[in-house]
Amino acid sequence: MTLDPNTGDVVVAREDAIYTYSLDGRGPPKAYESPKSMISIYQNYIALACPSSGPNGRDPEAMRRRFGGGATEALFNASSFVILEPDLRVISHTETLISPVRFIFEVWGDLFTVSVEGKVSWPSQFHECVS
Repeated sequence: MTLDPNTGDVVVAREDAIYTYSLDGRGPPKAYESPKSMISIYQNYIALACPSSGPNGRDPEAMRRRFGGGATEALFNASSFVILEPDLRVISHTETLISPVRFIFEVWGDLFTVSVEGKVSWPSQFHECVS
């Protein structure tokens, strides 16, 4: 859940869609089906942290046991970071991160992510397109 500073709406990310709430009630849902662990508004874009759900939606624990554990650990912990255009018709940026996103924040007009391991990332390709 986050607040859209442009409209004052509350934006809620659910697994099936992204919902906006204002004083007038709920706005139309914007479909983006994926597990979402975090949502943020950056300029006129929606930034999402999406955890891994395992390969093709399968149980990651079963896959770890099958392939021997340690070597595949990073593969199954990978998450994705997606930046979407407001009406969700265009994916502006997407990247795979080795560990899950813990924070999404903006400093001096730039967007950053912090992983659970403490690594700070800056989606530079996205910034080159927006600037």
